[in-house]
Amino acid sequence: MLLALLSSIGGCPPKMVLISEGRSGSSATLSAIQMLTHSPHSFGSEILGSNAEQMAKSNPTSIMEAFYRHTCKEHPGAALMGFKLKPYIDFEPG
Repeated sequence: MLLALLSSIGGCPPKMVLISEGRSGSSATLSAIQMLTHSPHSFGSEILGSNAEQMAKSNPTSIMEAFYRHTCKEHPGAALMGFKLKPYIDFEPG
């Protein structure tokens, strides 16, 4: 598992992405972080898809930007906002 914390912008909560492969305990980890930080219930969902076919059809940049915009608007006082990324497809370098 890899946990990436990203800086906050304006009045939005800090951003977080948890990257994991396979059955690594990411759901339990995110659940614990969500409860400890009192973050929104949308925290930790797989916004880019939950299988290779869904992920291959998605536009990751626009989906992440929309997720963070929406979460910031709906939960401006949250301690943290984030999602889980399981790379169901191979990412090519470059």
